[in-house]
Amino acid sequence: MDQQSYGSAVEDSAGREVANVGDIESFFYIVRAAPQHRDHLPCLWWNDGDLNNKPQDYRMTVHVFGVTSSPGFANYSLKKVADLYEPKYGKDAAEFVRKGFYVDDSLLSVSTVEDAH
Repeated sequence: MDQQSYGSAVEDSAGREVANVGDIESFFYIVRAAPQHRDHLPCLWWNDGDLNNKPQDYRMTVHVFGVTSSPGFANYSLKKVADLYEPKYGKDAAEFVRKGFYVDDSLLSVSTVEDAH
């Protein structure tokens, strides 16, 4: 789901009895960066916060919120998880993960409480 589709989904949910909105907490910190990509995620750290000291050079091992590529990796990761776990949790759950998320936010609305179960 892209940003425009997410906005449309919010509008489409109007008039439905049940809406479920979710967020994957700290999602970018869950998605690991492959070792060969870590050089593209540098981080400088000054010991004791003293900018007069020489900084330590680190590489991030997870994707960081605010990096241009992070939403793409997040979307790919969710789709991969949906594919891997579809046999265990079923097609409906997998389709919700594939189509019901915009990066780490989800939206699901149904017409009745019974449909929500």
